[in-house]
Amino acid sequence: MLDASKRELSGIEVESFAKKLANLYDYSRSLMEFEWKSERMPAAWETRQALRPCTVIEDSRCAIEYAQSVHRWGFNNTSIRKSVLNHDGFELCLFKLIREWQQSDDVLVKESTKTTLRALLGIPGVGLATATKWICFLDQKRYAIYDSRVSYALQNLIFDGTGRAFPYIGSRVSNGRRRDIVNGDACVNNPDRAVITYLNYLAVIHRTAQLLTSVEKKHDWSASLVECCLFVEGKSRSKKLVKRSV
Repeated sequence: MLDASKRELSGIEVESFAKKLANLYDYSRSLMEFEWKSERMPAAWETRQALRPCTVIEDSRCAIEYAQSVHRWGFNNTSIRKSVLNHDGFELCLFKLIREWQQSDDVLVKESTKTTLRALLGIPGVGLATATKWICFLDQKRYAIYDSRVSYALQNLIFDGTGRAFPYIGSRVSNGRRRDIVNGDACVNNPDRAVITYLNYLAVIHRTAQLLTSVEKKHDWSASLVECCLFVEGKSRSKKLVKRSV
């Protein structure tokens, strides 16, 4: 049987992973520990919410402006690399992605949303962590970022006892006084498998948010609120990663 990073999960598998993930961490504590650019909750969340487009993005110029603002938020105030901006297909691929994901009611089943993400990931210099940031802020209720820390926090979700359900995205992590490079799983560099990974992630994290909301009335949990918690939990787990195949 193929592992979860090669095919879309069944409904039973989504439910099983979501239940395990919902019980894996203390989400209320993790949410209060979330910090980005020296901002803690709730200010950090307000900043994230402010990135959402006020209207439907209807042209390439607006798509680029939106993508630049998100990129500066997510990558230490840096702009999108010139090599990416100058790529012949980037502007159109980005606009199609934003249009489809902003307006689609059910991205998990609509083939056009998958096609637009696959096309954008085929452009050199655009990885899953970057593309999912651009998707996330279109609607944080439904979407979430899939980056290195999040991938580390998901490492205990094991598919059928044979491998991790969600591949690692590489990064630099602190280990005492050292800065180590954690290699990502090769499959996330393959656009087809990266798309499947993200769709599986959205299905599981959305269901996790529903389960948390049913138990914890304090928060109306969304995909992105759960992602913030996974970001916090992934920081410590990056130092002891499970070296199990995907």
